[in-house]
Amino acid sequence: VSFTKIGNKKLGERSMVLSSKYKIIVFNLIGGLSIFFILVALRFPILANSDQLLSSDEAIFAYQILDLYNGGPIFFYYDVVKYFGIFNGLIAIPFFWILEVGALAFKLPATLFYALYILSTYWLVKKIQPRAAWVVILLMIFPSPTIWWITAHNGGVSLICFLGNLIFLSFLKVKETGASKASYVFLLGFLVGFAIYTFTYSIVYIGSTIILFVLSSSYFLNTRAKYSKKNIVSWFVRQKGVLRKFVGILDVFILFFIFTTCFSYVFGGFGIDIAGYSVLQSNALHKPLVQLLVLVVFRVCLLRQDV
Repeated sequence: VSFTKIGNKKLGERSMVLSSKYKIIVFNLIGGLSIFFILVALRFPILANSDQLLSSDEAIFAYQILDLYNGGPIFFYYDVVKYFGIFNGLIAIPFFWILEVGALAFKLPATLFYALYILSTYWLVKKIQPRAAWVVILLMIFPSPTIWWITAHNGGVSLICFLGNLIFLSFLKVKETGASKASYVFLLGFLVGFAIYTFTYSIVYIGSTIILFVLSSSYFLNTRAKYSKKNIVSWFVRQKGVLRKFVGILDVFILFFIFTTCFSYVFGGFGIDIAGYSVLQSNALHKPLVQLLVLVVFRVCLLRQDV
């Protein structure tokens, strides 16, 4: 009898889990479609004049997608931009089937992605501040004219924002489960790779996620406790002689320079110019490496004992 009760209890728990999952799926499906149709109704003046309001970028993207739709060669990036994937254009193909080929069918995916962006923002805000979730939805449905205009163009902006939210939600799931579930880890990796393909500069989301992983790790918390401001100041005071103190400052500057060099290779770099002369230049990718090499050689020549 006890075994029967235990078995019935487990079956009941499983059915509750399945029912909750189905409720979430139904909520997302109905919620996403509702937001989409509301946005379509609100954007009717823009969508009704899609032929006149089709931007030059959209026209180029639509031309290449239409060529692929008509049996042209397969490609993965647009000719005009090699850092932008074609997924935003591929989603227009189902709209071609439903509404026939036209500017309206190509523009509608932008509204769909913005609806998904709003829905994913709801779940993200609900994890942070549940009371504000519905308010955020209303504010995003009725945004400023600039946001309204940008998200009405199928240039991939709404898609990138939607993928960014999915990356952050996956990150939260990985942290909540302690990376014990391989499915969440795989999903996070897949979304990261897909976001990079969709738009190379999605590396901003990925960089933010990596920073969050580092800041929330136990290793970082322990390291931070060891290297507090008080400990660093006391270490600097204990250094004997002006040379050792100068070398300590130089080491900090070299670490900062290594960071700027990595930044330049990932994000394109930045520079500090004084009176037309480059003091810290990492826009041209060969310059920071040469400058870093000079700094390291100078550091070694000053003090070799602690290298």
